[in-house]
Order: sequence, then structure tokens, then C-alpha cells
Amino acid sequence: MLTDGAIVNFAYNRMGALTNQAMPGGLTWSASYDTASRILSEQLAGGSLTNRQFTYSYYTSGGNVGLLQAVLDKGRSVTNTLKYDAYLRVATNTASGVQFGWEVMVLCSVTRRQC
Repeated sequence: MLTDGAIVNFAYNRMGALTNQAMPGGLTWSASYDTASRILSEQLAGGSLTNRQFTYSYYTSGGNVGLLQAVLDKGRSVTNTLKYDAYLRVATNTASGVQFGWEVMVLCSVTRRQC
């Protein structure tokens, strides 16, 4: 029960992953998972919100096996595709042709001349 008295119900699968959430106003969230407990899809529906659906895919070969490869927002037809660096950190996130990059910065101590 929330502080305003509203009740939210949760349901889990045998692996302990959250599969359903029922919220006030008829809003529901649901998800499905693969055998490795990675999320495959999720949906937010009901209430005054537009139905939102997402699907997830993972690398199946190469050095990034098992890492998140792409997220598709079905309602907006937007796909985010992730690529990783040699340390398995997200290096780029391309969304429908728009690319976002991250630069890792190492801060060094000037007085101690250490990194």
C-alpha cells in the first residue's frame, strides 16, 4: 500500500523476476523473460496513458554474447542499438539514426602525478 492508500499488486515468475504490476487507475505493466532471466519484452497499458510496448534483443555471437544489443519502442518505431568497447562498457547508442557516444575520462592528481 502506498502512502496515499493506493494498492499496487506485484507478480513474479519462478526465477524471481517481476512479471506483472497492477497499479491504481487500471494501469498495468507486464514483462516476459528468456531462460537467462533477461527481459525480452515489456508493456505498459491502461489508465490515461497510451499503450507502450518494448522488445529487447541480445548479442548471440562474438565478444558481446549476452549483452543487450537493441531495444525497440514499438509505439514510436524507434530502435536503440548498443555497441560496446573492449571493456564491455556502452560505447555508442544509436537511436533511429541519431548516434550518442560516451567518452571515458580518467582524472589524474596533478600534485601527486598519479592516475
